[in-house]
Amino acid sequence: MNKLQPAKKSFEHYLRLGYEYNFRKMNPSQLALLNDIAFIDHSILILDDIFDQSKTRNGKPCMYIREGIQKAILTAEILKSRAIESLTKLMEVSKTHKENQIQIFGKLNEFFKNIYLGEKIDFELGSVKRYDPSLIKKYFEMIHLFTGCHIQFGLELGQLISNKKIDSDISKIAISLGAIRQIYDDFQDYYDEHHEPCGDLINHSNRLPELLFNKFKGNITQVEKCIKLKDYTNVRRLVLNQKVRKELHKYCEIELAKIKKIKTDFEYDNLIEDFDKILTK
Repeated sequence: MNKLQPAKKSFEHYLRLGYEYNFRKMNPSQLALLNDIAFIDHSILILDDIFDQSKTRNGKPCMYIREGIQKAILTAEILKSRAIESLTKLMEVSKTHKENQIQIFGKLNEFFKNIYLGEKIDFELGSVKRYDPSLIKKYFEMIHLFTGCHIQFGLELGQLISNKKIDSDISKIAISLGAIRQIYDDFQDYYDEHHEPCGDLINHSNRLPELLFNKFKGNITQVEKCIKLKDYTNVRRLVLNQKVRKELHKYCEIELAKIKKIKTDFEYDNLIEDFDKILTK
């Protein structure tokens, strides 16, 4: 299968970084198993496309459109099982201690629970018609569960597989890294061809750009006219206005400030999105 998730943002990438923290490198047999653990992302994203009613992923129709919802759900569950099977083999090859293995399966269960709790909040946000300040808090609760935990649990599982204890500072950094990544991803949704342009707006997902647009009383009627005409340049101009961009950037800066307060040897710099583009793109 083609990669559904960019390599830099993949669960197995974070797992590898967690494993190799303190300079312990993976061998070829471990890396081969790690590739199959990528099916965790495939499983989540196939279902996510259904929940979000996305039309395309990586320039192609989503699986549920190509093959039907039932087959897509079954495929997602099969891929999830294959990923867990490969994770189990990785623990065997890595000679992971029994107590760590128990902790890993507990963490993995918690990870999937958080992903689906995040999806539930995403549904709730999508049903809201009028802006309320509490929605911003709800948005951050969602992305901490969804994107923050994606990074956090990947890093934590990697540490546990290598028979290390979980570094709580790295877990805190991961949550903020996830927040920055998701804010930037939601901004990029207006440009990126990973999905259809302006997909979150069209599907009424009410992510942070849309919430801020409503907060500043943007003209949604004008935006809807531009969407009908597929005039995405003017959609971006209207929704990603100066006020919205400054707020998006401010929230990223807040999360980065949290990270910088933590003293750590973990090299997180290359995991931070270049969110200054929010002001300039």
